[in-house]
Amino acid sequence: MERGNKILILSIIDIHNSFTPGNNDPGVNRLYISLFLHTLFLKGVGIMNESMRILLAEVDTGIAIHLKNYLNSFGHKVFPVVTSGEDLMKQVKLLNPSLIITDIDLNGQLDGVEAIARLRCKDEVPYIFITAYDDYSSLITSYNLNPVCLIKKPIDQLDLYASIEKAQLQPELV
Repeated sequence: MERGNKILILSIIDIHNSFTPGNNDPGVNRLYISLFLHTLFLKGVGIMNESMRILLAEVDTGIAIHLKNYLNSFGHKVFPVVTSGEDLMKQVKLLNPSLIITDIDLNGQLDGVEAIARLRCKDEVPYIFITAYDDYSSLITSYNLNPVCLIKKPIDQLDLYASIEKAQLQPELV
């Protein structure tokens, strides 16, 4: 696929992650764009063409299993799930993942935000935060780290898919 097409898809993903000004119901805009993206991917026009090595950090076993199965279904290699910030840091150094997906709330002394903040590779390896929190200070802190995106639980598969697409495009657009 040509670079211009990748930029177009990335623009659609960026719109998908925000609401369109002028419409009082952002849910309607999100629905239309989600349906458009879903149609593109179902028809095989999606650009997710390379398998990623994903390190997943999540304390909820049910969510971890669901995410791992979903990611595997798209051909990604998912390393064993970690549950603490300390384990996340160790495994990043050992496994060299191409993407990190971490919950903000992890076990141990370090939460997901602190673990990412301490990683030296945070500018080289894209990462996605997932959270159940509505706490704005956590959200602001996580965005200051410049994640690919922040996904609110319950996790929408299309949001996750679009975020992984965006993570794959980031290095090419810098």
